[in-house]
Amino acid sequence: MADDLGDEWWAETDPAVDDRTEAPSPNSVKGEDVSSSASTKKIKKQKKRKIQDENTTEENINEPNKKKRRRRKITEHLQKETQTGAKLQNFNDFLLKELQEKLSVVEKEEMLLEEDQFLPPNENLQPLSVYLKDVIPKWSKLTSSVKHKKTNSPILLLISSSAKRAVDVNRQAADFKGKCTSVKLFAKHMKLEEQEEYLNKHKVHFGVGTPFRMISLLESKALNLRYLKYIILDWNWRDVKSKRLIDNVDVKKILVQLLSQHLIPQIKTGKTKLGLF
Repeated sequence: MADDLGDEWWAETDPAVDDRTEAPSPNSVKGEDVSSSASTKKIKKQKKRKIQDENTTEENINEPNKKKRRRRKITEHLQKETQTGAKLQNFNDFLLKELQEKLSVVEKEEMLLEEDQFLPPNENLQPLSVYLKDVIPKWSKLTSSVKHKKTNSPILLLISSSAKRAVDVNRQAADFKGKCTSVKLFAKHMKLEEQEEYLNKHKVHFGVGTPFRMISLLESKALNLRYLKYIILDWNWRDVKSKRLIDNVDVKKILVQLLSQHLIPQIKTGKTKLGLF
């Protein structure tokens, strides 16, 4: 018994047991390798998916900025175009494009203007008063030649895209106008009825306004073109969105109507000329 108690019983091992725990079977090792490989592939897929998600998120975040940059480039491009003023052919090209589905070939040809029916265009982008003095050098003589005390026909019509712009160009033309009588032909300052009453009672030389109000006054006979010698289109100026008089869809529609129904027939009489400012 003493010998038994002195033996290191805990150190005794069963060779069969040791073989099973320390040397796993080939099948066991293969199973662990397969499991490890599958786990690695899964981790790689998760990482790849995470990278893709991050890229997609980054693209979505940056997309508005990309759009903004794109718009700025277009605006800059349009602004650069204003460095060159309109040419006479620009007007005929615009008119043909707008009337191509509304008129026959013959009717469209009749709408086109010849070179001698234009004033020189403002190709050098001069200030308004400077441009008008150059192309209409005898303005003061013209304004004094209208002998009628009351006439609702201006000598010059200046057409802008909006009431605000019309106010601006009216101010810019001050040096050119001198002491002539001018009238504002837009909706912001006066009601249509008030403008009709004013035109019927006063002699006017210089009219500035929008296509909307001008066509309304012409149709009501409050405004007539009897003494009209010059039509100036505010052609080159662009608003904050880089849109010109002919780029605004709503304004363009009425402008084409005003031109085709009233102003171009007047120009065709030989008494009136068109200028592109």
